[in-house]
Amino acid sequence: MSDPAMSANANATNQTLEMAVGDLAGIRIATDLGLDRIELCAGLELGGLSPSDGLVETALELAHTAVTPAQVHVLVRPRSGGFDFTEDEVAVMVAEVRSYARRGVDGVVIGALRDGELDRDTLDRLIEAADGVFVTLHRAFDYVRDQARTLESLRGSGIGRILTSGGESSVGDALPRLRELVPLAGDITLMAGGGLSPENCEAVAATGVGALHFSARSAKPAEAGVSLGSATGSGPGMVWATDRARAETFVRLLRTRD
Repeated sequence: MSDPAMSANANATNQTLEMAVGDLAGIRIATDLGLDRIELCAGLELGGLSPSDGLVETALELAHTAVTPAQVHVLVRPRSGGFDFTEDEVAVMVAEVRSYARRGVDGVVIGALRDGELDRDTLDRLIEAADGVFVTLHRAFDYVRDQARTLESLRGSGIGRILTSGGESSVGDALPRLRELVPLAGDITLMAGGGLSPENCEAVAATGVGALHFSARSAKPAEAGVSLGSATGSGPGMVWATDRARAETFVRLLRTRD
């Protein structure tokens, strides 16, 4: 399966840009800057969670009707804390994939692990539920023991793109691994992300990956009040949003390279 965005809005090196966003303001920034794709999710600070149907519907309307439209690929992840899911959680993900596909998303972003390897049975169920909608494998791929062998085994699986940091916490520390993986990908697009920053993005792009993924998010304290859960500690918590200036920096560095 080829990457449908490779023929639209591509830069001089034919690499596409994707930004993870969690609200409509982030979508407006992405379309204003002419980005190719949006990964839509909730809980950016948790690594991303499945967004609500309401957010998906309004995001699709905004992104698809913008002066420079962007594709919307929706993350499917029912909780934080890893990717080894129970049968109940898998059933929820299957339902989410079907719901998102019915709403007309451009793609879904999935992943699941079992005993330190990709859970191929769950992936097959999710791909079947996508019913032809483009499928990206998320950074569950970074947890497998042998990325090269796993990548080759995914050819023809129905997965069209893989988001990876090369198995490192930050993609900037995985340049040799990315160069190793690129020629093994076949018709799967490798998308580098996870710790992509203005400081390392040009070096990551030079590895030859087909796409680059970043969030450009920043945080500010929420209004003062009582604690709303263990994730916020004893303080008011934080509000995370897309930082336009940071996003502009990525575009300047990655769209204007020789």
